[in-house]
Amino acid sequence: MSLSATDVAVIGAGPVGCVAAIALARRGSRVTLLDATPVGKRLAGEWLHPAAVRLLNELGVPLPPSSSRESARGFVVYPEDGSDPIELAYPDGRSGLTCEHHVLVAWLRGVAGGTPGLVIRTDVRVTRVVDQTVHCLRQFGESETLSAPLIVGADGRGSVARRSLGLPDGREAVSMMASVRLTGVRLPFEGFGHVCLGGPGPVVITRIAPDAVRICLDIPPSNDRDFRSSPTLIHRYEAAVPASLRPAFREAMTHDTIEWAANQRRPRRDFGRPGLALVGDAAGHCHPLTATGMTTGFLDVDQLAKSRSFEDYRRHRTSRSLGPELLAEALHRLFSRSDPASLALRQSVYSTWRRNARERERTMRLLSGDDVGLFSFGQSFLSAAGGAATRRGGLFATGLAPWLGWLGRSVAPRVLARGVSFL
Repeated sequence: MSLSATDVAVIGAGPVGCVAAIALARRGSRVTLLDATPVGKRLAGEWLHPAAVRLLNELGVPLPPSSSRESARGFVVYPEDGSDPIELAYPDGRSGLTCEHHVLVAWLRGVAGGTPGLVIRTDVRVTRVVDQTVHCLRQFGESETLSAPLIVGADGRGSVARRSLGLPDGREAVSMMASVRLTGVRLPFEGFGHVCLGGPGPVVITRIAPDAVRICLDIPPSNDRDFRSSPTLIHRYEAAVPASLRPAFREAMTHDTIEWAANQRRPRRDFGRPGLALVGDAAGHCHPLTATGMTTGFLDVDQLAKSRSFEDYRRHRTSRSLGPELLAEALHRLFSRSDPASLALRQSVYSTWRRNARERERTMRLLSGDDVGLFSFGQSFLSAAGGAATRRGGLFATGLAPWLGWLGRSVAPRVLARGVSFL
């Protein structure tokens, strides 16, 4: 068994782990980044909100040449009733970034490899963490340990670091995601992500490269064995896809490989312990509809690098990640349900977004992580509920009681458990 030591050991060299290693190394720490997984193509995050791009700029991390800020100025929502799309732009003319996931990972690993004080180890697999020691296996089964005063668990949903803390897995299945990649097409609203309703679940369309667009179909839990077949997916989702993209959508669904991923949620209640901090999906994650995953992880990293203690980090991120987390849950719930209450709420949200620029801005500030106040989320939700009740003749007549119950079950326990401020 070989022994080594470093100031910081970062487990996981995905986007969040790479940024964590770079941020901590640039603050003067000796950092070792551990990940035995090679860069490979898989269906994962490809959208960064403006706050994440701002952090990369502050760290002096250049953006991948194939990434695009012109493709991430906000979102356009296509209502299921065929009415005019609703544009939700980032405030102040800002933009995020889109990039194919494997391209972003390879690029960030390259930047990390050239950062002074940072060593990348891709020849070891982390098996467990005991106290301040990371236990690894090298090729051919040779064991190795690495000790560090700070260990960062950035190893995603199935985090070894999280398991080593004895925390419950806590993941809940939400839906499945099917994706195809289109080339040679133009989006109806170039520069924006498209969220299209009218199928069994939302359809999300984004430009991920200068010549490539990704279409993701959110597939609800179903016992229908035929649901995963291409003809069934085309039949059930085609009407939700903008008309100009339907021929390319049919062609890709029929002849190209469909990529699949499981959508899960795990409330962000646990951030580790002193000496072992969890960041990104290891701490918790929500449905990818709002594309907040990587941005949330980057903001975790930023706060961890700035915090003087683990408790400072835990308290800050416990409070400031709850608003975007609840917004993601609420929007997926709202956009994927067809009961009368959800339909009434959806119409109220559409109406509010169309007539109220301030509410559009509030939504996008919550979405991007700039406004993290629980009070802002509550205001938006109650405004929509009030509009739905007015349209349908009262909260209980509308059937909104289950929605209000969801809000109480989702918010109250987290506020009590986390000590979260409403401001």
